[in-house]
Amino acid sequence: MVTGIEQREKALQGSQVEFSTIFDNAPVVMFLVDSKRRMRRANQATIEFAKRQAKEIIGDRGGEALRCMHSLDNLKDCGFGDFCKTCLVQRTMLDTFETGEGHYRVEAQLPFICGQKQQVSYILISTTPMMVSGEKMVLVCLEDITEMKQTEHVLRESEYLHRITLSNISDAVFMTDDTGTFTYICSNVHVIFGYSFAEVQTFGCISKLLGSDILDADELERLGEIKNIEQEITDKTGRLHSLLVNIKKVSIKEGTILYTCRDITERKLAEEQAHQAELFHISRLNILGEMASGLAHELNQPLCAILSCADLCLRATAGEIKNIDRLNENLRTIETQAERAGNIIQHIRALVKKKNTQYSAIDVNDLIRKTLCFIDTDIRRDEIKLSLELSEQMPKVTADPIQIEQVLLNLLRNAIEAMADTDIEKRSLIIQTTRDSENVVKVLMRDSGDGMTTEVEKQLFNPFFTTKPDGLGVGLSISYSIIEAHHGEFWAKSNSDRGSTFGFTLPVAKTQIFAL
Repeated sequence: MVTGIEQREKALQGSQVEFSTIFDNAPVVMFLVDSKRRMRRANQATIEFAKRQAKEIIGDRGGEALRCMHSLDNLKDCGFGDFCKTCLVQRTMLDTFETGEGHYRVEAQLPFICGQKQQVSYILISTTPMMVSGEKMVLVCLEDITEMKQTEHVLRESEYLHRITLSNISDAVFMTDDTGTFTYICSNVHVIFGYSFAEVQTFGCISKLLGSDILDADELERLGEIKNIEQEITDKTGRLHSLLVNIKKVSIKEGTILYTCRDITERKLAEEQAHQAELFHISRLNILGEMASGLAHELNQPLCAILSCADLCLRATAGEIKNIDRLNENLRTIETQAERAGNIIQHIRALVKKKNTQYSAIDVNDLIRKTLCFIDTDIRRDEIKLSLELSEQMPKVTADPIQIEQVLLNLLRNAIEAMADTDIEKRSLIIQTTRDSENVVKVLMRDSGDGMTTEVEKQLFNPFFTTKPDGLGVGLSISYSIIEAHHGEFWAKSNSDRGSTFGFTLPVAKTQIFAL
């Protein structure tokens, strides 16, 4: 018959077996230390952590058993060196002995020897006071979190790197949920949008920053990514920006949609300027083509004069002409006419050549007179009465002479064509210059053609709008752009009697040398 004592002993034995099984097979480092901090029992995980046999560590102090690199710093052995005074593992264990209170998952570092190398492990230490066979002991549990800490460190460095990268790039990056609500806002948002990080946060959703039409949810769902969306936005100061936006479906933390915005305002402006420059060049070539017959006539006159005078000179050298004064006169005529032809060629080259705008102080009256030389043949051919009402004592203006010459030629050509159906006796062209104010000079060109309808006036300066059957519709648009780039004004209106008046202004040059 089994007595109660035997039952209790049997139960105790079973409990001890159960404890030993759990203790020995627990996945964390577990060991018992006595009041002298010597190892009394260690589980398999402790043996593997220490990389020593069980018989080698039982009886050693904790640090020595775990191969702490400071265990031999002092002749009194583990626990008495300078490092040991600050060792969190030792302090936690001693506190449990002194207070009888355990600790749970205290983070600490354990420097230990691994082969010939020294390493540092990050551990979580838990302590529990125990009485074993009437002796006070402490159960120590260690969790090795070194790998986790290393992963965290790598992640922190990666996150730091990403944050530094995002804060230093010119692009603006945002992340939202499916409703468009911000889940991430880049710190450099002010660079493009002018708003601070906090101000953008108050917007709540991306549509208030980029516009409600920025996202086609069905297209994004179908494609997963939408690239190179050109979007115009207005920043905090009211300045217009052109953005290139990429939108992509992602799965990062709380975000599901990633927006990357690049400011292409300067690039668009450069492209527009390049386009305008190309149009200017095309316009010059177009004007040159229209002027071809007149230029041929203008060049023909000095060339014929040179040929005639050269013939007389040859006759003089042959002895047919004895008058030396006449010979000299013919040579001077050759020189004058050759210079005239050269000037015409130089003007043609300047008009056709592509080049950057070159501002200088110019006399607008002189420029008008020089420009009329190109169109003089057409004016005489069409029997147009030309009146020049150029104000004297005109200040010089700041302008690119070639570009202003292009504007004048375009207006002169348009005026001549506008009077093609006008009776010859009524054909008149008046060119006026006045000082409109202290800082502005005004040029007016009035013809007696058919004038313009209200509808034509509204569209006159639109690119590619033309009333000519074979016109390109770029002349007036480019002229308008030229005057605008010179900080002047350009306009056109129908006259009350007949014909039209075109006018433009140019800024007076700051340093003046008045034309006399």
